[in-house]
Amino acid sequence: MDAEGRLIGVNTAILSQSGGNLGIGFAIPVNLARSVMESLINHGHVVRGYLGVNIQDVQPAMASHFGMEGSTGALIADVVPGSPADAAGLQAGDVVVEFGGKKIKDSRHLKLVVGQSAPNQGYGLEINRGGELTAIEVSLDELSDKGSQWASQSGRNAESYWPGDMQLEELTPELRRQFQIPSRIKGILVSGVKQGGAAWQAGVRPGAVIREINQLPVASLADLDGMQLGDGESLVRIWYKGASNYRVIRSEPLG
Repeated sequence: MDAEGRLIGVNTAILSQSGGNLGIGFAIPVNLARSVMESLINHGHVVRGYLGVNIQDVQPAMASHFGMEGSTGALIADVVPGSPADAAGLQAGDVVVEFGGKKIKDSRHLKLVVGQSAPNQGYGLEINRGGELTAIEVSLDELSDKGSQWASQSGRNAESYWPGDMQLEELTPELRRQFQIPSRIKGILVSGVKQGGAAWQAGVRPGAVIREINQLPVASLADLDGMQLGDGESLVRIWYKGASNYRVIRSEPLG
C-alpha cells in the first residue's frame, strides 16, 4: 500500500537473508492483479489475448537494418502459421510500435498489452516495415496451448565455413531429426561455432538454422555465393530450439 492506504500491488515473494519477513519484496502491480481477479470472476479462468508471434527487443545494432532511428518497439522474429498475426499479414522483420492505441516500448510491453486485451475483438497495430509505418488490423484469439506449437556438433564434415566462425551444412532429413527441426523451417544448419568468435558472441550455437541474412532468405549453401555483408556486420535471422530471433554478427565480407 502507499502512504494513503491505497493498494498498489500484491506481494508474491521476498528475498530475505534471515528467512524472516525483512528483505526485498516482489509484487504484482495492482492493475494486473485486478484484471486477473475480474477474469476469474467473469469466466472462471484467466482469459488472455493471443496474437501468434515470436518477438524480441530491437537492439541498437539492429535498428538501422530495419530502417529505424530508435530502438523502441517489439521486433517480430517469427509468425505462427494460422495465427491471428498470420491472418493479418504480419511478417518476420516487422516492428510493432503501437497496439490498440498504446505505444509499445519493447517486447515485454507488447506481451503484457496483448495478454490484457480481450480475444475476438479487433485492434489496430502500427508497424515499421522496412522503414515505413503501416497500419494493420488484427483480431486476437484466446491464449490456450497454442504457444506450445512452437551445443554439440552434428558429427558430420561441414560443407562450408562462413565468416563469423561458423561451420554450415545443408539441412538434410537426418539432421532435422537429430536437432528436432520442423519441416516448415527452411535454411542452413549451423553445425559448429568457434567459441569466442563473432557468431558465438552474438549468441549463435550449434543446432541453429540460419533462415535469413540481411533480410534475404537463405535456403541452401548456394545462396551464400556472392552475398555481400556490408559494413562488417550482418543481420541474421536464426531458428533455435523452437523459436526464431535476430542476431547481429560482425564479420568480414564474403570473398
